[in-house]
Amino acid sequence: MGIPDPEKNYLIHLIAPLVRDTPPASPPENLDWDRLHRFSSRQRLSNMACYGIKKLLSGQQPDPEALEKFQRDRKIALAREAAQHFLS
Repeated sequence: MGIPDPEKNYLIHLIAPLVRDTPPASPPENLDWDRLHRFSSRQRLSNMACYGIKKLLSGQQPDPEALEKFQRDRKIALAREAAQHFLS
């Protein structure tokens, strides 16, 4: 088992504080936000990561292009949930 990369590690730090309604830890300096998005998307967690990102200070958040990807996934998840409620 390899050493986890910063993106895998930080995904946990983005999502876990949501349970306690606390802000996540600051991202590491070498964090690749696009890589974090790809990994979190594969795990179906990018929409949850978006809620953690929103709690970061503006200077700690990803660049606008990466942030847009997380926000898009959050909107898709919300639409999917709304459709499920409507159809049930």
